[in-house]
Amino acid sequence: MTFSEEVWFRTSVAGGLLIGFGGSQVTVSGQHDRQVYLNTNGQLVFGAYNGATQVVTSPKSYNDGAWHHVVSTMSATTGMRLYVDGALVASNANYTAPENYTGYWRIGYDTISGWPGAPANPYFTGSMRFAAVYNSVLTAAQVSSHYAAGR
Repeated sequence: MTFSEEVWFRTSVAGGLLIGFGGSQVTVSGQHDRQVYLNTNGQLVFGAYNGATQVVTSPKSYNDGAWHHVVSTMSATTGMRLYVDGALVASNANYTAPENYTGYWRIGYDTISGWPGAPANPYFTGSMRFAAVYNSVLTAAQVSSHYAAGR
């Protein structure tokens, strides 16, 4: 499965789901992956599950009250990539497919319990805008262009 997901966000709170894929439309999902969330340190985490949990984590924290743009991508050829503010900050070329199930894209809330660094409160606290999901991998040039256009 190939996809990209992106969203602009602003928060001063460390923790909460920004965007992800879950098995339930409105309640807490039993199946959940393709998660982008802020961990308890304010770092961005992109996680996927396919028999095992795999995450990539930004080195910096982003709960500074400023607007930030995050993009995560995954495909069989590129693996996992996490971009923040137009730049690649973490990747794993070896993990190339999420779990295959029918579900719903969730923005601002779903379970992240059990994921590395997950906060007790899964709700995102802050502002969000321009969330999008694509059935292709955005290139580094496209990510940079989206970041520049949103500034």
